[in-house]
Amino acid sequence: MEWQQLIYFKEVAEREHYLHAAKALSISQPALSRSIGKLEDQLGVPLFEKRGRGIVRSVYGDAFYVHAVKILGEMEQAEKQIQKMKDPHYGEITLGFMRSQGLQHIPHVMKNFKESYPSVQFSLNQGSTEELINQLKEGKLDLCICNMDQGEEGLAWQQLWSDQLYVYVTDAHPLALKQQLTLEEIEKEPFLLISPGFSARVMFEQIVEKYGLKPKVAFESEDIMTILGFVAAGQGVALLPAFENLQVQHVRSIPLREPTQRKIGIAVREGSVRSSACDQFINHLLSYSKSLQE
Repeated sequence: MEWQQLIYFKEVAEREHYLHAAKALSISQPALSRSIGKLEDQLGVPLFEKRGRGIVRSVYGDAFYVHAVKILGEMEQAEKQIQKMKDPHYGEITLGFMRSQGLQHIPHVMKNFKESYPSVQFSLNQGSTEELINQLKEGKLDLCICNMDQGEEGLAWQQLWSDQLYVYVTDAHPLALKQQLTLEEIEKEPFLLISPGFSARVMFEQIVEKYGLKPKVAFESEDIMTILGFVAAGQGVALLPAFENLQVQHVRSIPLREPTQRKIGIAVREGSVRSSACDQFINHLLSYSKSLQE
């Protein structure tokens, strides 16, 4: 069954006249009759019956007409949806990002993007880099913003920015007045860690292995604010990225002397077909990233 046959059938069914339908469709009457005859042969039933000098729909034609109208209507809506998706000013973007980025760049990027593209809708997901990459590979995300050091095959990456880990201590801690700290100075402190799988935890584990540390883990949590709450209460120290716009009472962040930089980038599935809105958002992210370096 061809798509055009449904269009021809609908026209004949509504006009109940081959000649009038042929004129409306800008085809010859014999060509229209052949198309309807072929459709009837495929279905194995007559769709029309003669009545006097004209035709009317048969009981089969009545039943088929209902479905043909629905199918053609759905196709029209599908075409409109595709045209809308081709327009970068419309569409929906499913974005995943690390929790730490939700406290820094992502809100600013989205605010600026929505000012230029107010009709674009976002579906947002937070998680660890490991979780986000799995969701991306499963097709649940259009793109994700996470740690490039945890990249996998089948993904295409573009770097956005870099950040590093800081030591977070209560302002009453003896080390709080230091301008910089070494791993040796904090090695014997109780550590408050982000849960396994998160980018900051992966970095912490890499540091432990690289420098042969034996840290004492006092507490683990998936929530950054919970960890900082425990830091403020003097229950330990934390190694977390910098949060420029986040102020927590009685907590101070101090840079580490040892290099702990990580690269944050955009990941998409290689060969994936994305909406124009999604590609426009990626370009916006890259422009924002470039502005940070200027």
